[in-house]
Amino acid sequence: MAGTGDGMRRALLVTVWILAAAPGLAADLHVASDGDDAADGTRDRPVASLQRAVLLARAIRGREPRRSEPLVIELGPGRHELRSTLVLGPDDSGTAESPLVIRGAAGGRPGGSGGRGIKDWAVESDGAGERWTAPLPDVVAGGG
Repeated sequence: MAGTGDGMRRALLVTVWILAAAPGLAADLHVASDGDDAADGTRDRPVASLQRAVLLARAIRGREPRRSEPLVIELGPGRHELRSTLVLGPDDSGTAESPLVIRGAAGGRPGGSGGRGIKDWAVESDGAGERWTAPLPDVVAGGG
């Protein structure tokens, strides 16, 4: 299998280049825990979800098929809840010249969660004892 090692070395070098270059790259799209998915993803109008940022990144790729620099999604500090599965396909990877980079903002501490915070806990008593309950309107509505 001649050449297999060379291909792996090149892939590793590209990956290392991306990781080394990512901190200095300007972000194309911004995600903030208090953002709005109806926003355009700029620094002043960040989106709320990584899912929305990926959709916007796909639109940028469609408008700029010959893009020659990385496409960067930057996550601001705070907890970023994934309301649904984040699905990335081969096209989302971009190209060697223009990979998709998802990174945390400099100095920030973004965190991702596939779960959701549950609020409004209450103790209920019945004949068998006490139990903790919380309303889950998304589940009741079929969304969760």
